[in-house]
Amino acid sequence: MNYEQGHRAAQVMEQRGGGFANAIAQAYYRADSTNARILREAFADLFETHFAQWSEDKYFPNFKKEMTE
Repeated sequence: MNYEQGHRAAQVMEQRGGGFANAIAQAYYRADSTNARILREAFADLFETHFAQWSEDKYFPNFKKEMTE
């Protein structure tokens, strides 16, 4: 995952994640490139899960709506 993908994941963590995810997102926003990479590696599952949510929302915005209808 690159820096930009991490930033997208952090946006979702901030909006939809719990308190811990929100705190990691805030740390990511403030981190330099080295520490941002460390955060992405240390919390890879968290970043990957939330990036996947961002991707679904961006590329398949009606998917969840269509599945419930």
